[in-house]
Amino acid sequence: MVVVTGVHLARPMILRTIIDSAIPQKNIEMAAWLAGTFILLLLVGASAMYIRVRLMAILGAEVVAEIKRKLFGHILGQGMRFFDLNQTGKLIARTESDANQLKSLFTQSTAQLLASGMLITGTIIVLFREDQTIGMIAVTSMLIVGTELILQAGTYRELVLIQATGNIIPELANNKAAAEIAGAVA
Repeated sequence: MVVVTGVHLARPMILRTIIDSAIPQKNIEMAAWLAGTFILLLLVGASAMYIRVRLMAILGAEVVAEIKRKLFGHILGQGMRFFDLNQTGKLIARTESDANQLKSLFTQSTAQLLASGMLITGTIIVLFREDQTIGMIAVTSMLIVGTELILQAGTYRELVLIQATGNIIPELANNKAAAEIAGAVA
C-alpha cells in the first residue's frame, strides 16, 4: 500500500516538472527521461496493486475459512433440539452469506479504507510542503467534512435499522409476540 500511495503522489509531481520545466525550456532529454519515469511508476504501481489484491484475497480467504471451520464446528456441536428448531439449509445459507460478506470486508473494504487514508495523509503532507496556506485550507475542509460525516453516521445507522427491521417483520408474522415487538419498533 505504501508503494501504491507513493506512486499516486509522485505522478502529478513528475507531470508538473514536465509542464513547468522541461517543456518551457524545450529540454527534450529531460521531458523524455521524466516521461519514462512516469511510465515506470505506472508499471510499478500496477504491479504493487496486483500484489496487494492477491495478498488481501489470500488473507481474506484464510480468515473466512477459519471462521467457517469454527462456526460449523459450533453448529455441529448443538443438540438434536437445535436442528429440530432450525432448518439445516437456512443455517448453511446464512453461514455462507455471512462468510461472503466477511470476505468482502477483509479483502476490499479494509484495504481500500487504509489505502485512501494513506493517500489523504500523503496528499496533505505534499500540500503543506508546497504551500502551507493551501495545506491549512485542505485540513480545515477535511475536518468540516469529517465532522459532518460523523454526525450523519447516526442517521444512517437508524435508516439501516429501520430497513433491517422492515425485512424481518414478514418472517416474524407467524409469531404473534414477535410481530407485536417488531411492529412497535417499525
